[in-house]
Amino acid sequence: MHCIYRKLLLIYMLITASTMMNGYELFFNNFTNKTLVIACKKRAAIQEKWYQIVKPGGSVLQPWADVNCLESLQWAELDPKLPLRGGLDLINPKQGNQIPPDKQKTFDETFFSKKTGKGLYLWNNLVITVVSNELYAQTVEAAKELAGGFSQTACQAALILALGLKDKAFATLSKTFTALRRQLDSKLKTLSAAMTQGVTDPLYINTIKLEIKKIQNQLDPLIVQVEAYIKANVNQQLTQDTCYSYLGQVAEAAGNIQGLSLCKNREFTIFNTGQKDSLTGKPLLIAETTEGQ
Repeated sequence: MHCIYRKLLLIYMLITASTMMNGYELFFNNFTNKTLVIACKKRAAIQEKWYQIVKPGGSVLQPWADVNCLESLQWAELDPKLPLRGGLDLINPKQGNQIPPDKQKTFDETFFSKKTGKGLYLWNNLVITVVSNELYAQTVEAAKELAGGFSQTACQAALILALGLKDKAFATLSKTFTALRRQLDSKLKTLSAAMTQGVTDPLYINTIKLEIKKIQNQLDPLIVQVEAYIKANVNQQLTQDTCYSYLGQVAEAAGNIQGLSLCKNREFTIFNTGQKDSLTGKPLLIAETTEGQ
């Protein structure tokens, strides 16, 4: 059973962003169950906003051909009843399903009036949350599994991540479990290397075996505790929306909400936190991006 626990907990992936010589690229990955219209606002730019549409489980790239920084992100749920099917008619499937540069002005003029300051879309601020690389990788991987088709395992992984952040008792238990597993793995490698190299000193070999047994004796009851804790706290009847909520909780708990401009290539993963914005009453969405990129 401890192997199952490790499989649930250790989900890693490295996110990389490509580099442009004279600008930046923003990647938007939508892990909500809604088709979103994203507005990227530049700081001190001639083109004030750029717009993209991201379908559930999909992604889109927004290239910037200048060095102006990202100031803010906004979102609205796509309304296909609006002109141009809410903007869908402007998407070019041959360009990564982007709204290309030559269609940006059409989108802006169709859905926003500079005279009145009002538009057909009511924009909501998309909170940018910066999280550590390891946690970001875990939540992104779990979300991608969910977006590709609902998975109980991925959902349980999301809840375990949330438990580790929100529950101090489980966090301590998990930390101790991980530390002992690393010690055990290290001793097993030492024993394996000694056997491979033909070491015959019985005292040396027996000392390593005793250390392994000592760690295993500490680990075995801990495994039972971890399994019991997970069983008591992970609901087996989980829905995809519930899982997205857990992932949002992880990002919200682990991240530091930033109001800073991000002048770099960025990959944003958009989650529904399961909460509502206090001002608009709309679902509270956040955009995760890795710290230090």
